[in-house]
Amino acid sequence: METIILTCGADDVDEIDRHLSENGVAAQRSPRRQLDGAAATTWVLVAGVAVQSAPAILTSLRDLLTRNRVRELKIGDVTIVNPSPADVDKLLEERREPRQ
Repeated sequence: METIILTCGADDVDEIDRHLSENGVAAQRSPRRQLDGAAATTWVLVAGVAVQSAPAILTSLRDLLTRNRVRELKIGDVTIVNPSPADVDKLLEERREPRQ
């Protein structure tokens, strides 16, 4: 099982959640509040996916990344701030390489 964590703005959380759902991923979402309890402007979506399906999910997120909808992407021990489609391509390539 892989955990994918996406951070996005309040205006984008519904679209990203819907996109994940359409791709068979049930994500939990939660607002990230400031220390003073002010209204949330950032949302976090967390989804557990099978290791085999993680590349397909990452690939499906590329369109959202071209529109700068995702502020941060975390999968495994890798965190990418302001991820681009090229970042996803590099991540996918690294995951395809055999581990030694």
